[in-house]
Amino acid sequence: MDPSRSVWGWEDDAEVPSDGYRVPPPEQPLALEVLTWQKRDASRLQELLGCSPRLKQLTLWTSWKTLGLALGDVNKLPFLSNTSVNMQWVNSGDKFLSSTVTQNTSIRELSLNFTYCEYKSTKEYQIEQDTNISQLIHSWLPTLEQVDTLSILVGSQRIIPFTFLSSLRYLRVLHIVGAGFDDNSEFPELTLNALEDLRLNHPLQCYNDFLSSLRCPSLLLLILQIMDFNHATNMTLRLPSLQFPRLSSLYWKIPQAKLEISPHMALKSISFSNGASQAAGDFCTYLILRPRDFPSLETVKFYQFPEWDLLFLMLERRNFLLDQSISKITKVFVPTTLGLVLKEPLTSLLGGQFTNRLSNHELSISGMGEIYFDKSLPGCHWCCLSMQACSSPVISMPYPLSLSSIWSEDRAELPIVNPDPPLADHILDWLSQRQTRYDKWKASAEDFNLWTRERVCGSHELDSAFIFSEFSTSNPSSYRSVATATLEPVFD
Repeated sequence: MDPSRSVWGWEDDAEVPSDGYRVPPPEQPLALEVLTWQKRDASRLQELLGCSPRLKQLTLWTSWKTLGLALGDVNKLPFLSNTSVNMQWVNSGDKFLSSTVTQNTSIRELSLNFTYCEYKSTKEYQIEQDTNISQLIHSWLPTLEQVDTLSILVGSQRIIPFTFLSSLRYLRVLHIVGAGFDDNSEFPELTLNALEDLRLNHPLQCYNDFLSSLRCPSLLLLILQIMDFNHATNMTLRLPSLQFPRLSSLYWKIPQAKLEISPHMALKSISFSNGASQAAGDFCTYLILRPRDFPSLETVKFYQFPEWDLLFLMLERRNFLLDQSISKITKVFVPTTLGLVLKEPLTSLLGGQFTNRLSNHELSISGMGEIYFDKSLPGCHWCCLSMQACSSPVISMPYPLSLSSIWSEDRAELPIVNPDPPLADHILDWLSQRQTRYDKWKASAEDFNLWTRERVCGSHELDSAFIFSEFSTSNPSSYRSVATATLEPVFD
């Protein structure tokens, strides 16, 4: 690395990396463009910043006191565009000393990492860290008028005063991981007119109030995750539509939680992560009832096996509407290859052609359970759920494969909405019996205690998704065969 362009300042100079060197004395202006600083020496940092007018990228690993003293010098750098602040030496009594910062900075990308503020759990320490964070936000962030990308990484107990976001009028990308709220938190309306990309990883109980407070007229991408997976079961998350009128891509990465569905007219793609079977099934059911509530939808991604009967009914309903204003679903992502009994009719439906397929019962979780829980039939876990031929024998083991992650324990009831357009009575009856089908699967799973199936055989490529569209060609082989060559692996 060219030493005229980059400096590494480490707490122990003996740790200087091979491509860096010791901090030189600031006797004259330097041509530095990149600076990584990992020291508590505030005066040394201030001197170095003062003689580096060309600095473009700054990474700080520092204490609250050092950060407070250096911010005035940071804001004086005319070309600084990328800054990362990581609080590392965070001890009791280390306080953010807010200096007078009035000059607006040219920073466009900012990352704030407060996870090192988590190593003590005393109430006094937690209050002290919340105070430091609040003072930093209120004294410095209002000067960051040019920021268009902001990432905030905190622990689950940190309290963030999010009202400051409204002052960032050019903010396009916002990533927040771990922020919590106290019981008295208020959620005033936050209008982020320029925001296009929002990625949240909160404790689940914070989501509904926080999302309802947002007004993001330009938002295109929304990614929702949670930190406390064990507390998601049976909780319902509302995704308001009026606040995000242009939302086109939604990634749902909240295992076991329920999704309260409302119309999203611009949504083109929706993705359900592994473990999100509850929300995926609810969404397919809703789309069977009211396909017009998502007129722009074209792509659905499942990173866990969907309920096949609901997926096929949804495609048959959606892709053959006479209303030309409703787009067809043309791509479906699934977590592995599929047997022909699924693959061929799925390909036809995505191409706009009705086709013969298995009955709703055979595709349902209760019908699949008749095969899955029959120990006289071979097959690994993944092959059984994707209806592929498999010679893996069943195995005896004292701790059977957990089936709780396949489909969640409680199914949502049939949404209280009027079908639009009208739906045949026998389809409505089938949808209303969804809980009964799950109960049958669950009852069989409870007897699944002395033997199990191999998790996966060599026929599957894990950690990838396979695209199905009208261009997925058939493989002339036997029932439930693997057709890897006809599918394209895509990593999410």
